[in-house]
Amino acid sequence: MSAPVLLLLARGGVAEAPSRSAEALRDAIQAERPGLDVRLARSGQCLPTVTQTMKRIARAGRTEVTIVGLDLTEGSEDPHSPAAVAAGLRSQYPDISITSAKSFGPDPSMLRFVDERLRTALAEARADELDALVLATTSAGDTRTQTQIARCARQWGQHHKLPVVVSHADETGPSVASAVRTLRRQGRRHIAVGSWYLTATKEWVADRDAALAAGATAVAEPVGAVEDSVRLVLARYAFAAMDLLPLDQTAPAPVVATFGTAATADETEDSRPHLHVVGA
Repeated sequence: MSAPVLLLLARGGVAEAPSRSAEALRDAIQAERPGLDVRLARSGQCLPTVTQTMKRIARAGRTEVTIVGLDLTEGSEDPHSPAAVAAGLRSQYPDISITSAKSFGPDPSMLRFVDERLRTALAEARADELDALVLATTSAGDTRTQTQIARCARQWGQHHKLPVVVSHADETGPSVASAVRTLRRQGRRHIAVGSWYLTATKEWVADRDAALAAGATAVAEPVGAVEDSVRLVLARYAFAAMDLLPLDQTAPAPVVATFGTAATADETEDSRPHLHVVGA
């Protein structure tokens, strides 16, 4: 019995950051699990659409599909969420068993990659002084997700000893431009934006442009196809795919990876690069 198809559901993307694209993440996952059938579809009318990809899956004779969204957070009533897309597909493809994975949620282990992207953006902007940060996200999500995002933001701010404001692209909270202007009204002049995005979507491009227009010093690119991203996707896939197992299934359940946030031996608190802080 073959494993279910892994259908990666991405937002409408752009080609400006190929290393952070949904295609790069798909290729990295396929390289990690060459025996797995990994497909990519985009929400809305961006190519390849969900309809196009599902038609190809059906023509290939596959009967099980697990949908994993490429969002670190998602709105509770998002029409483009994996759960909403899966619900719409089940009536169109009654012969295919379709399940969906929950969003990754604000995993603190991803903060180090947000930092890496931010340091690159600061270097390109030739800026080494900061007195405030903005953590740009796609959505505030449900109450639990909001709490997790706030916790990650506090952890990030405490690490750099800087104030942090969280922004949301879907208008469930302050926009990135509003967050930057709020900090500037407080007298902060060197403001950088960290991107809590997995891939370069239209929402991320809009956030980047709005932040720079509002006076941000630099905006980090999305996290992209790093090793932890690949493992998070595969972990979500394995967990969601268990719903496709029959109730009398006796085979062992898939192993779901977990991730700690501790620094490695080469990345201790003393050796990890820090941003230079300008006093308030």
